[in-house]
Amino acid sequence: MGSRKPCSIEVSTFRQRWSPVIIPLVVCVVIIIALLVAVAVLAVLHATPPTCEGGRESRGRNMASPNLFNDLTPTEMRAVRDFLLKDESLGLVPVESATVNSSYIFMIDLQVPLKSGVLGFADSGGRRPKRAAIAVLYRGDLDSPRVEERIVGNLPEPTYHVLGNNPAYRRVPVPFASRPMDSVERRELRAFLKRVTAPLQLLLMESYQLSHHNCSGGPDCMLLVDMPPRGQESGQRRSWFWGYRQVEGAPLHPLGFALLVDHVSTDVSEWKVMRVIYNGQMFYEIEDLMDRYKEESLRRVRLYMDSYDRGFSSYKRRGPHRFDAPGQGPRLTEPDGRRFSVDGQFVKYFGWNFNFRSRCATGLQLFDVNFQDGRIAYEISLQEAAVFYSGHSPEVSSLAFYASSWLVGGSSFELVPGVDCPATSHFVDSFHFFDSGSPRRYKNSICIFELNTGTPLRRHYTNDPVEGFTYYGGAVANCLVLRSIAVIWNKDFVFDYVFHLDGSLEVKVHVTGYLQTSFSLPRERSFGHHVHKDIIGNVHQDLFHYKLDLDIGGSSNRYETWRFFTEDEPNFWYPTQNSTKMRHKGTVVKTERESVWNHNTSPLQHHVIFSH
Repeated sequence: MGSRKPCSIEVSTFRQRWSPVIIPLVVCVVIIIALLVAVAVLAVLHATPPTCEGGRESRGRNMASPNLFNDLTPTEMRAVRDFLLKDESLGLVPVESATVNSSYIFMIDLQVPLKSGVLGFADSGGRRPKRAAIAVLYRGDLDSPRVEERIVGNLPEPTYHVLGNNPAYRRVPVPFASRPMDSVERRELRAFLKRVTAPLQLLLMESYQLSHHNCSGGPDCMLLVDMPPRGQESGQRRSWFWGYRQVEGAPLHPLGFALLVDHVSTDVSEWKVMRVIYNGQMFYEIEDLMDRYKEESLRRVRLYMDSYDRGFSSYKRRGPHRFDAPGQGPRLTEPDGRRFSVDGQFVKYFGWNFNFRSRCATGLQLFDVNFQDGRIAYEISLQEAAVFYSGHSPEVSSLAFYASSWLVGGSSFELVPGVDCPATSHFVDSFHFFDSGSPRRYKNSICIFELNTGTPLRRHYTNDPVEGFTYYGGAVANCLVLRSIAVIWNKDFVFDYVFHLDGSLEVKVHVTGYLQTSFSLPRERSFGHHVHKDIIGNVHQDLFHYKLDLDIGGSSNRYETWRFFTEDEPNFWYPTQNSTKMRHKGTVVKTERESVWNHNTSPLQHHVIFSH
């Protein structure tokens, strides 16, 4: 029984017969699978669009551990609000239930620490300053109503508040009549305006085909917009309310109708209409205006709006398309990714580094600005933007905007990639607490981007055909831009801080938006130009006041003005001839009064800061 089993003989024979084929077959299968994988990978790579390198890293804010110059976090804002509301001695009520004669919180913002404390910590290793907030309170319930500023600390868990005393203010406490308008007062004013315009229904419908007292919004409603200043004398609170059509581009639809309202009292029952303007005529009482209107003893007006009038002020594209250029314009690209980094509210760009924040009242601020490891400025920030108008009518002739009363930071809204900022920009959110019971998030309200200016930073071309040499040298002019855009009624202010590679820092403001217009009357026409039928664009001046705290190599700097002038003198080399030469003379400025510069009478001069 020791003979082999038949199955063993067959298996052995099978292996001998097919073993030379199995190995090549397996290799072929592996190769085929590898080729299929390679084809699949190539197909995926071909279908995937090319991407740029990541560049330098950017990170959002560390809300748990903000640095000295970071804006208040929403948690800190709520902590300040709750701490003040719990203090019964202040008698504050939530803004949602407040009236004009209440005490409530209008605004909460960062209280920037003293410069001496910051420099002691940053430069000398001293103690880190504690974070604190400044809260603006409207105290309408006091016997002498006023505006108070309270310093609240230490954050994030406040334990004290003290009355602030800003030495820059002319009057402390701030008079109640000087406060910025807020939603509490506007709510009362809307109700007041609906009551007082009810007797004007016949005039408004026949003159403009509009209504106000029984209207809830839309093109058939008259829009009444309050305009500053709020009075001609200190202590007054009288606002002009201009009538407009409630359509896109309302500032281009003035109606020649306005009301002057006295709302200085904290008792709304004492508010009253002081003046009414209708078609260039002024009346002291609404009843008198309506009596004369019905008697037809005044100049009536008929301003009806058709479809063209409604659309001329809009951003809707219209008119013939006669351009033969391609549809899309050029765009910015970053082939190797971003060359700047953002860590919360701290930015690095080549030799530059700086901190930024958005102050609720005045917008973007720069702190601790360094170039090539040396501080050149401790603070650069807008303090005020003002617009002064000229005109004949009483409401236009007194018109003056102060941007801080509209809250520049609180009026800086979301930016659109590709329009407001390049699509390559890094966008930053901001948070503000004002005119509300809780913090508000302003998504993408600040943008940071690198820009090619389109002109060389420096260049030179030398060509000498006789000697046979040609030299060229040039450098690309790239720069970093920090931007926000504030909307102040009709105007959009584009605020830029521009950091150049040669160490120069540029502060720029672009103004866009709509014109502030007035109704075209004969005496108004010398103050502007027609922009549409019955509409005048009034002449005006935009003024911007910036604070520059420069620390060139330290805080002990010298300030000089260089005055340039011309002199006629005998030519040293040709005594019989005279020559006119330009010279300059430096004068050390020792006091603030000596630095005052009269733009109309002062000669051309430069302002120079020395580090010694």
